[in-house]
Amino acid sequence: MIGRIEKKVLQRVGLIGLAAVLTGCRFPVELFFAPDSPPPSQINTAPLPSLQGGSQPVENEATLTPTSLPCAYAWAEQSLPDLTAEVQRALDVAGLNRVEALAVAYGENCVDTLNNQVVSFSVMETDFYFTVVVEDTGNREALGNLIYQLLLITEQFPPGKAPGPNPGLLTVLFQDEKQNVQVRAKLVDALAAKTRGLRGSALLEALQAGHP
Repeated sequence: MIGRIEKKVLQRVGLIGLAAVLTGCRFPVELFFAPDSPPPSQINTAPLPSLQGGSQPVENEATLTPTSLPCAYAWAEQSLPDLTAEVQRALDVAGLNRVEALAVAYGENCVDTLNNQVVSFSVMETDFYFTVVVEDTGNREALGNLIYQLLLITEQFPPGKAPGPNPGLLTVLFQDEKQNVQVRAKLVDALAAKTRGLRGSALLEALQAGHP
């Protein structure tokens, strides 16, 4: 995902002599949290400084209206506590109570270049993160079947119900007493693999290979 950011950093200002463009970063998987623990303190769940009081709601990229302000756009993300709670409830209903979820909106901050303040945040997609405690991360059939179940959960929160017009990323961190195994894929690719009938170790291998 870091490469994705480095390629996408854009400057959309008409001011001559702008010295620097502010950039954001994707949610690092190293900040994943174990079940029964709160989300990591490094993740800022509070509104951005210029958004306090709800005066500037999160905007959808598809409906973002032009602003008269000189605006530098920087990739950024915001956690979605309400959606995270909904996903967690869906996991509990499905009997996946050993899984902890986190939903994160990924998009752009509009930064007012006159005063260096964030004016608004427009969402492009919602990314889903899951931390799963398992008995054996070496049981690839079991891991693939768990991913299949998690895809059933994410299907309940398509673009429109989850912020942003585009499908986001799926990241699953499996943990046992010895090691962690991480699986990351575009949701559209993971769901396509599921639709083609891949299950268990075949689904896991496809996602890890990056060719679902």
